[in-house]
Amino acid sequence: MKGYRNRSWAVVFIFMITLPLIMGIFTMPVLATDNTLVSINPSSQTVSAGETFAVTVSCVPGQSMKSFELQLSYNSSLIHANSVTEGSIFTGYTTFFNAGTINNTAGTITNVYDLILGDGMVSGSGTLVSISFTAQLLSGTSNVTLSDVGVTNETTYLPVFVSNGNVTLREYTLTITTSGSGSVTKNPSRSTYTYGEVVQLTAVPSTGYSFVNWSGNLSGSSNPATITMISNKTVIAYFSDNISPQILNVSIRSSSPLDTNSSFGWVNISCNITDNVAVNAVYLNVTDPHGSWHNVSMTALNSTRFYYNSSTLFSDSGNHTYFVWVNDTSGNSNRSGNYNFSMVPNGDMNSDGTCSILDLVLVSNHYGETGISGWIREDVDNNGFVQVFDFVLIANEYGESWWA
Repeated sequence: MKGYRNRSWAVVFIFMITLPLIMGIFTMPVLATDNTLVSINPSSQTVSAGETFAVTVSCVPGQSMKSFELQLSYNSSLIHANSVTEGSIFTGYTTFFNAGTINNTAGTITNVYDLILGDGMVSGSGTLVSISFTAQLLSGTSNVTLSDVGVTNETTYLPVFVSNGNVTLREYTLTITTSGSGSVTKNPSRSTYTYGEVVQLTAVPSTGYSFVNWSGNLSGSSNPATITMISNKTVIAYFSDNISPQILNVSIRSSSPLDTNSSFGWVNISCNITDNVAVNAVYLNVTDPHGSWHNVSMTALNSTRFYYNSSTLFSDSGNHTYFVWVNDTSGNSNRSGNYNFSMVPNGDMNSDGTCSILDLVLVSNHYGETGISGWIREDVDNNGFVQVFDFVLIANEYGESWWA
């Protein structure tokens, strides 16, 4: 038995010596599925200037793992690292974690490592570390690059596949809108701008318009003006038309016979109004023979023709002066020249400015005739009969002259 035991130990001894040689000759292949994937997550993200954000280093073990080590580089002119914290992959185990050394001048984080103390390995996915960054006040893209990544089990390094990432500091949009007729040019003219870039805006009014002011993220009335792009911006340019409405074809018509009694006579004053935008209001201003003036609204017959139809403002015998005033929706206004119109007294049959014997003769030519009220001028009182009372009304004004 003793000799047998000696021979058994000899066999074991020979096997232990020759096993490494056999392993060296017949190396076991490592399948691609055995690779441990270490990657930057998210692989690509866009942040705003000044924003603090996180990047994690994720791990999908190809084999059970016990420790890792890594280094990381980035563009320090665009992003600065704030801190490195332990990830979740070794949760539940006692670990020895080293957050490494941050160098924001060189743009590196070096000597980051973590391992399970004592027995234990993990095969589930998780994060190795989480890194807090702050974007600088610029625009551009920084690569986030892993290097010297090592993952081990209890005895050896495991094969690792590394996937890097990037962070883009966003560019900013400048949205221009206009109110009124005009446009705005941008210099430089692009769809987006880098942080801190200065853009010159020039308002270009259309013919008949003028630039008024800016609003939104730009104020004042300087033209051109500049805006600094530190965020998305919206600017409104206001233009106002500077063309006054035009007043044309002012004309006057009246009833026949003309009568100062508005129940039987009328006066119609009309005109054409044109404007490059829109008419807001049209008024007729009338000064009566006593010097009093009156403003009345004119009615729109269509988009360009306006009128006032009444003899209410012309019920007094004598000379009247009138003009038309108009404004548009942009606040531009205009007025016509002065026009004159005379209301003839009912007793002045021939409208020569004097009540005389001839007016009585003209009434007498129709004496005894009847008709509808206001049918002829010789029916002075408009009662439908040419009679003695019509002579009396003229006689009351006999010898008076009114024409100015």
